[in-house]
Amino acid sequence: MLRAYAAVKRQEPQARIVLVGDGPLARQIAADCPDAIRAGVQYGETLAAHYASADLFLFASLSETFGNVTLEALASGLPVVAYDCGAASAYMPRGRAGLRIPPGDEEAFVAGACTLAGARERWPVLRAEARACALHADWGDVLRAFERRLTQEIHARQNRLRGLALAP
Repeated sequence: MLRAYAAVKRQEPQARIVLVGDGPLARQIAADCPDAIRAGVQYGETLAAHYASADLFLFASLSETFGNVTLEALASGLPVVAYDCGAASAYMPRGRAGLRIPPGDEEAFVAGACTLAGARERWPVLRAEARACALHADWGDVLRAFERRLTQEIHARQNRLRGLALAP
């Protein structure tokens, strides 16, 4: 994400990055990107205001759970650049609401961020698509999919354990 921001900033010098949240990499990110605006953890209306004031949402995580932040960004009408997994894969049909990048392809992520940052004329359509994608998300579907994944993992582990028990 920071590499993507640096590339966007070279292309669009007025660009700024706002980091909302906290985590184990916060100090490292602050050191690596001193011009980042670090808003810390936000909730409710202040979180919504941060989304509402953004132009793009860059989400470089490969390990999200329910995908709340991607759905929140989509609901806020933000074009999204994210890896093609998790919520981006589930809720962003290809070619709509932003760009889905092959998981782990950092060069493509950086290029995607630059592409969207330089395509301001497409933002109104992408914003409308983002909002439409979020409106099609259903918490019941999210929870059922999560339950299916947990059940599959439990069965896979049980099968591995059975295999160990049968080994000589």
